[in-house]
Amino acid sequence: MKYVVYISIIVVIFTAIAGITLFDGDEERSEKNCALRINDKMIGKEEFEKLYEHRPFHVADKKEFVQMLVGKELLIQEAQKLNLHQEDQFRLSVQSFYEQSLIRVLMDRKASSLKVAVAESDIDHYIDLLSRKIDFTIYEFDCVEKALKREPYISREENRDQPFQKLSMDIRYMVSITGEGEFSKPVLSSTDIDQAFYTVVHVEKISPIPGKETGSVDRDTIRAKLADYHKQQMITDWITDMRKKADVEVFAKL
Repeated sequence: MKYVVYISIIVVIFTAIAGITLFDGDEERSEKNCALRINDKMIGKEEFEKLYEHRPFHVADKKEFVQMLVGKELLIQEAQKLNLHQEDQFRLSVQSFYEQSLIRVLMDRKASSLKVAVAESDIDHYIDLLSRKIDFTIYEFDCVEKALKREPYISREENRDQPFQKLSMDIRYMVSITGEGEFSKPVLSSTDIDQAFYTVVHVEKISPIPGKETGSVDRDTIRAKLADYHKQQMITDWITDMRKKADVEVFAKL
């Protein structure tokens, strides 16, 4: 936390100093196609506009964006003077960031390409569960192979007599597509593969709640939520199928 505070202070100091010398729009630029120069670093108009287009949401306008950009670039230049970019730790960090970003884009693109049609019977079943209570156990696995075999179990949480309506949405979905006494299909918890795990729910018992009525429900809202989790299931199935088809050999001693 102290590190973040120190970096924030440095950025503020650098941007404040740089702001004194920045052109105010009336001064002539040193190069015709240059939008900004920070020491020896030249940022062209086209590059500047692209950077501004993808600016952080909290940056209000171009003046504020320029100040942020200057502070960031001055820190980068200082790091390069110290040759930090040539150290192994930095290279590994860049590689990890690149790989995670690439995977995240792939997963997002896959999700957006999926077309899901939620059956009316699925919505009816979900609505019926709103007046019921569930006995279930959640299991977590670090890889899909263990999740499919369900051995060995890693129990995360046991629940008894839990009203379906009070469960988290992801658990509701898994319960709604799993029969009483059955195990759900594994679902990947996140698109961040390094941090993700596979969740399996064992639906042990489904019981009515005496006197509980479903009440009015919005079928379109339920349909949209079920569609989202159908996509999550489809992505998990896609990854599982990819692993099954892959030709993998491990030569290292494990």
